Amino acid sequence: MRHIALLFAILPAIIASATPICTNGFSLINNKCLRLFTSPMVHKDAVATCSSYAGTLVTIKNAIDNRAITTFVGSSIKHTWIGLFCFQSDPTNCYWDDESGTSADYSSFAKSFPYTDVGNCVYYSVSGTLAGQWVSGDCDDDLRPFVCEMPSTFYGRT
Repeated sequence: MRHIALLFAILPAIIASATPICTNGFSLINNKCLRLFTSPMVHKDAVATCSSYAGTLVTIKNAIDNRAITTFVGSSIKHTWIGLFCFQSDPTNCYWDDESGTSADYSSFAKSFPYTDVGNCVYYSVSGTLAGQWVSGDCDDDLRPFVCEMPSTFYGRT
């Protein structure tokens, strides 16, 4: 009985000290597992690729995550799809692929965006005058690299 009590006493410390890890070539960035795919694809194919890893296109919920994308992607890529789809030209009508809500709480749209006349999908501008900002893109015609996000795991769990 004392062994069980001891186990329950130290188990919370073990769990609290566990470090999240990423698998399948994903990197741990701001407690998210991210992976850059440099082969340009249309939006639906990028979504399917992320889904094959049990993930989604990256979600960006705050300024820290937004800046981290630029650092993570680096200077070799100009634009990358993110997991945001806009039904109207208003951030409150743009929804994250992971079904976590809209971009109403945080967005980094470039001036005059989102603009659904251009397209309903959203990409992240990595460099140039729009660096760090989000822009509307044509889901079916624009070919872009993309960043996938998947949940982290812990050693011993897959």
